[in-house]
Amino acid sequence: CPGPVDTPLLETTIGKALDAAADQWGNRLALVSRHQGIRWTWAELNQQVDRIAAGLSRRIKRLLERRRVVGDAIRDAAAVAGREFGDSACQMGHGR
Repeated sequence: CPGPVDTPLLETTIGKALDAAADQWGNRLALVSRHQGIRWTWAELNQQVDRIAAGLSRRIKRLLERRRVVGDAIRDAAAVAGREFGDSACQMGHGR
């Protein structure tokens, strides 16, 4: 930013600001995309954002769960290798 700004920032989240806009201007036009054939009111825009956010949240949860499962499998394999082959297997696993 080039310097101080006279207009203060909102002390809220984007989601809360969109909720407030949807409450205040629900049936007024908020977004137009001619090439996509979209004309959404503030209420419709808010619904679409909520739908997309919920989908992203579900996807992130699935990815994190997969990461946890893979991490657990790697730790288990390292433990088995350590028991089976001793310290040399653990050292090889760490690039030594």
